[in-house]
Amino acid sequence: MVGVIGTHNGKFHCDEVLACYMLKRLNQFRDYSVVRTRDPATLDTCDIVVDVGAVYDHSKKRYDHHQKEFNETMQTLSILDFNTKLSSAGLVYAHYGRQLVAEVLLEMVGILYRKLYETFVEAVDAIDNGIPAYDGIPRYHVSGGLSGRVGHLNPHWNEVNPNPDERFQQAMELAGGLLFSHKNH
Repeated sequence: MVGVIGTHNGKFHCDEVLACYMLKRLNQFRDYSVVRTRDPATLDTCDIVVDVGAVYDHSKKRYDHHQKEFNETMQTLSILDFNTKLSSAGLVYAHYGRQLVAEVLLEMVGILYRKLYETFVEAVDAIDNGIPAYDGIPRYHVSGGLSGRVGHLNPHWNEVNPNPDERFQQAMELAGGLLFSHKNH
C-alpha cells in the first residue's frame, strides 16, 4: 500500500516543499503521495505530516515546528553543532538527512566511477602500457602529464642519499590529490 505525506494547503513555503522533496527522494517514501490540507481528520490518516498539525514527534512521523514551545535545533537533538531553530525541512533533514545523502551518493557512484576512469585513470593505464593517445606521428611531446610528473619524483642517478620511499609517498599524494580534485570536473 502506498503511503501519504501530508502538509498544509494554501500558500506554500520553502520548508515544507523541501521537506516533502527530501522524503520522496528516499527509497522508502518514493512512491508516497503528497496531500495538502489543514483538515485534522485527513492529516490523522497520513503516514507522515510536515509543517502542519502542531506536533513534532519523530516516532509518529510528525514534523511541525509552529508550536509555541518548539525550540529544537540540530544541537538540542544531539545531531550536529548548530543552534538555528529547525523548520519542517530541518526536522526532516535531522532525522533522514544521512540516509538521503547516502542514497543520493549511491546513485552517483556509478556515474562518478565511470567518469574518473574515463578522464583520469584510463590515461595512467594507457601511458604505463605504452598505448598512445593518438594514432600517427605526434606533433609534440607532453612532459607535464601525471605520469611524467610522477616519474620526475624518482631519485636521479646522481643524487646523494635520496629517500625513494619518501619520494614514493610524495608521488602518491600528487596522484591522489589530482584524482580527487578531478571529481569536480
